[in-house]
Amino acid sequence: MLVSLFLAALLAPVSSARAPAPAAAPRLRADDALVKARAELVQGLLALAVWANKSELFLQRDKLWRAVIGIEPDNTQARKGLRCTRDGAGHWKDPPVHDLKDRKPAALPEFARRRSEVVAAWRKEVLAQLETEKADAAQREKACADLLELDPEDEIVHGLRGEVHVGKDWRLAEAMSAEARRTELETCARAARDAAPAAESTTPSAQDLAYLPAWKFARVGDGIRILSQTGEDEARALGSAGHAALALLQEVCGKPLVPSPGFSLYVLADESDGDAFVKNVAESTAEDHRIWRLAPGFGIPRRAAVAVWDKDPRRRLDCFTRHLVANCLFTGYGVDARQGWVLDGLGLYLTQRLAGTHATWFRPDRNDEDLALRKRLATEDCDWLAQARELVHDRHAPKLDVVVQRPLAELRLEELLLAYAFAAYLAEGQPKALPEILDRMGRGGAPTDTIAAVTGRSFAEVEARFLRWLAEVH
Repeated sequence: MLVSLFLAALLAPVSSARAPAPAAAPRLRADDALVKARAELVQGLLALAVWANKSELFLQRDKLWRAVIGIEPDNTQARKGLRCTRDGAGHWKDPPVHDLKDRKPAALPEFARRRSEVVAAWRKEVLAQLETEKADAAQREKACADLLELDPEDEIVHGLRGEVHVGKDWRLAEAMSAEARRTELETCARAARDAAPAAESTTPSAQDLAYLPAWKFARVGDGIRILSQTGEDEARALGSAGHAALALLQEVCGKPLVPSPGFSLYVLADESDGDAFVKNVAESTAEDHRIWRLAPGFGIPRRAAVAVWDKDPRRRLDCFTRHLVANCLFTGYGVDARQGWVLDGLGLYLTQRLAGTHATWFRPDRNDEDLALRKRLATEDCDWLAQARELVHDRHAPKLDVVVQRPLAELRLEELLLAYAFAAYLAEGQPKALPEILDRMGRGGAPTDTIAAVTGRSFAEVEARFLRWLAEVH
């Protein structure tokens, strides 16, 4: 049976009218080294409390006594130190609340050093027991949290939790590495864009000419066909962006991803071209045309192709990038509309890194959603992570386990925002895990089970780390 630590409440203040239920003692075998280590821990804490009292660290002194009571509820020395008394039935009663302070802060560093020495042997035995009994991630996390209640500055335990010391605080390593990872991704995209090879001329196919009878510019490169009515300069820029998108995908996914054979981009110059084009899209309806017109462009049904027609070149670039990324995720992993959080969340994140925009969403808009939020998210300079930080504090915020199971058509606006933030967490904070998550999900893996298995944590722990990352990242 795994050793049960139950130390999370050891340092809780003794301030209520009734003493809190003492922490359960670890379940030990008589010959277990933990028996000795626990006895030594208690004696060490009591001795350190005496030292803290002499050093006028009264707040720390009382915390130590409470820790002892958490381990040994009837420890007389700690009870008397806290000025506890017994009632008529012999039960311990809490003393009146005192506003204690550490009067000599200069002694705190020495106190921390001594505390670390006292707790070290206990920590060693606890961690050894976890290894012996092959504890799972949740049990290890609980043990680490309990140990930190005894020694909040234990570097070894913080390291096991994936935390680093920053100033006076401990922060997630994922949060500390986020900015550097983001810079790496943007540098990768920029370098690829600058080094994009020249596209080769191509001849419009019969299908291309069925949409419009003539094209000003037709080139192919990186497996991407670009046919444009806006001229050579934009077509060249779009080709460079496509090259950058493929390089960024390889950096994020750890392997080359390529678009479907014949992937085509149609760049339309004006509204009349757009009207003519959509009328020639096979099996499309007037309702399709109306919906397409509300977006910067649209994916052509049953083809690996996208038409862009917004007046703003940046929005045309955004729409092309979104569709290219989505197509590559499908060809590389089999990810499609069933994995809405990947298709829209990760797709939007990568487009933000590539183009600096987030104008193209695949999920359908709804009349019953927060229109003010939708307007904010559609603004070019909107910080989506900042919006997500606000969202998660709302008591009606969506749950991550629900979000990662939503198909694209059912993804609500707030869920889209959380999906974007979670994709950012994985891309920046869990870059080694993301490719395997995509691979397993593309092969039909259940989202929550897949994410838990790949990260080595329960999904609840993953969500907790994600939310903490979101609060800490800048």
